[in-house]
Amino acid sequence: MTEMINYYKNTPSIRDNNAIFQDNPALMLILDLSFNIVDVNNAWVQKSGYSREQLLSMNLKDLTVLSRSGDTIDSALREKHAISGEMVLNTPNGRLALEYHYTPLFSPADGSSIENLLAVYFDVTENRRLQRKNQLMIDNNPTLFFILDKNFQVIEANPAWEIITGYTRQQLLSMKLTDFNVYQRQGGNVMDAFTKGAEVTGELGVIVPKGRLHLQYHYVPFISEDGQVYEILAAYFDVTAFQALAQRNRVLIEKNPTLFFILDKSLQITEANPAWEAASGYSMDQLLS
Repeated sequence: MTEMINYYKNTPSIRDNNAIFQDNPALMLILDLSFNIVDVNNAWVQKSGYSREQLLSMNLKDLTVLSRSGDTIDSALREKHAISGEMVLNTPNGRLALEYHYTPLFSPADGSSIENLLAVYFDVTENRRLQRKNQLMIDNNPTLFFILDKNFQVIEANPAWEIITGYTRQQLLSMKLTDFNVYQRQGGNVMDAFTKGAEVTGELGVIVPKGRLHLQYHYVPFISEDGQVYEILAAYFDVTAFQALAQRNRVLIEKNPTLFFILDKSLQITEANPAWEAASGYSMDQLLS
């Protein structure tokens, strides 16, 4: 993208080249120094729903900008260099999320005075829509989610973490995974997600401000195009209630004078309670064999 902008910047005749200007999928405008639109490419007409005639009668400030982040076009003129940012624009075809790049075009006569401004916009509407959808799914999900960097620093946490654990968001974002008080763990190691690029699962017990939690964890690596793991999605399922129920049932069985077996499909004894040993005289090893 940077190479493209630099090419435009150093090519004052781009309006005469249909392949670069008119037929480019990026939305492109040529502006005068008062920000009047003096030329527009086909992508603007197709994406926005404005006619070419409408656009050529407009000033850049006539466009309905709903939000903007980044540098303003005035600084491109004042500082004589390219600037960029993002905006959401309301158009006849609906809202467009655009990455914008404003680049001064210098006069070929002296190379120092600005003749026009090239405005290039990349449509990121669909990407931003998917990002919002994914964020909503995470924010409203009862599953506990973290995003971890390579140092196991928590760089994102969803609201479920605050509700279930009692930590504040500020506390969570100041913590590393190793800062949590884990009193038991079984299963894979989070390091394997980084070093092997593999999904890791297991269970752990952790002490939090609201008490003890038993969590099933899933560490999923985010892998870049060059095959490097740059972040980890950590998903935790709260199974504390199930674990407490299982423990309660275990105590009831172990302390119960009634004789209990658990059998598999082949009628093999896979578990027996202590009452069997006391009443029968068999050892536990004998019963399980």
